[in-house]
Amino acid sequence: MRKLILLSVGLFFSLLWGQCLCAEEEIRLGVVAPLTGDFANYGTFIKDAVELAVSQQESDISVKVFYEDACLPKNAVTAFRKLSSVHKVHAIAGSYCVIGLDAFAPLANKDEVIVFHSSPIPTGVLNKSDFIFSTNVRTADEARKAARYAINSLKAKTSVLFLFDSQWGRGFSEPYREEFERLGGKIIGLETPPLEAPDFKAVLTKYVRNVPDVLFIADIAHRTGTIMKQARNLGITSQFLTVDEAEEENVLKVAGDAAEGTILFAPEPATLSSEQKIFRKEFEKRNGYAPNSLSASAYDATQLAIASLKKCNGESSCAKKELYLTRDYPGVSGDISIDSDGGCQKSFVKKKVIDSTFTRF
Repeated sequence: MRKLILLSVGLFFSLLWGQCLCAEEEIRLGVVAPLTGDFANYGTFIKDAVELAVSQQESDISVKVFYEDACLPKNAVTAFRKLSSVHKVHAIAGSYCVIGLDAFAPLANKDEVIVFHSSPIPTGVLNKSDFIFSTNVRTADEARKAARYAINSLKAKTSVLFLFDSQWGRGFSEPYREEFERLGGKIIGLETPPLEAPDFKAVLTKYVRNVPDVLFIADIAHRTGTIMKQARNLGITSQFLTVDEAEEENVLKVAGDAAEGTILFAPEPATLSSEQKIFRKEFEKRNGYAPNSLSASAYDATQLAIASLKKCNGESSCAKKELYLTRDYPGVSGDISIDSDGGCQKSFVKKKVIDSTFTRF
């Protein structure tokens, strides 16, 4: 099974570059993600995917991965500097926190270190460095998809946005609002509670009498679950629309029954290929849980980073140019073509919480 995945990756790059992949003695990769604390699950999704990809490499190359537990800007900058100057990594194969990436993006250009971001990314952050890539979607694409669904399928007329107060959360705001209003809807509230907010009851109370048709939540982990639970406790009956990050156990654990019926759009293939099915089986066998879109994106990023660095004998500037040539790469997260800003586009599948589980629907 592993050979089938590796054969697909190798064949793709052989066809793309027209020659065998030759590499220096060792490729060094980094990961900057939360590995402890409230958001550790997201970092674990990335770490486990990177390790699976590395374990599947042929014996002709040695790959070493260095992990940095960081998210907030100050810590992420320190983590990047350590990876770049101490461990001398060629690429960062996994990054989760946009607020951290935004802070160290200029350093990626200066040090010529390739950085793959694993979660949905705002276009503005992509444009900060031509060494930044993403194997996931842009936040704008996900936001517009949700807004179109709200209007066209849910027949919503009004919506309130609850956003994580960061570049990532704000990356959903304008695209959702523009698309929702373009299609005839009305945004009646935009809330960005501070990161340290213990609860959201005071803000939610504003919508008890003027209940929106849709409550669009672009937040993470337990915060998303708390918003759902407190909204229902206040009698707010809005349909919950949320983002891919909500497919995480802490959300469902905190929200409880309040999460039932919640809908999100995940950047995943609608129909799984044999290689994608193999990846899911291998990942679950190795880690004891099923992969999500974050895992698949990190896995693809690791494979792409290693292959491009092998082609360029570990020279990051050369590998960067090769990555921009990527077209129709058969990734486990879906086919990947790298755009001029380093991002890519994916199809989405709808998921709905049924019996406390996000289910393809």
